[in-house]
Order: sequence, then C-alpha cells, then structure tokens
Amino acid sequence: MDDGNAMSYKQQVIQGLDGLDETDLRRVTEYLAFLQYRGRQQDTASSEIAETAAVYSTFDNEDRRLAEEGLAEYADSLAAEDAD
Repeated sequence: MDDGNAMSYKQQVIQGLDGLDETDLRRVTEYLAFLQYRGRQQDTASSEIAETAAVYSTFDNEDRRLAEEGLAEYADSLAAEDAD
C-alpha cells in the first residue's frame, strides 16, 4: 500500500470516527486492539517458522554428517567380513 492511499484511508477513518457515539467508539477501539494483536501474532509466527527452519537445518547437516560417517564404518566392516 503506498503512502498516498494510506493517508486517504486514515482520513476516511478519522472522518468516520467523528460521527460515532461512545459505544461505537469503544467497539472501534476494541477492533483496533484486535488488529494490532493479530499483526503481532503473524509476526511472531513468521519469526518462529524462520527459527524452526534454522534449527532443522542445523540438525539436517549434523544428521547427514553422522550418516556419512556411519556408512564409512559400515563399508569398512563389510570389507573386513569379506577379508575373513
């Protein structure tokens, strides 16, 4: 959303608020709090996904390294069996 449209939306909201009674203003305030909460939740979820991906990436690399080491040991044990 560009700043020109954002300002237009803001002005529309401000103008709309001028005609509201106290009950409706309370409802608008509650809705604004909900929107802010939802925005924080989405930011938190995105952050958690990125952190989880980083952790999995770390474990993935470690698992791959351990598997490769295990395969080398397994190949050595097969060679030793064949030699016997």
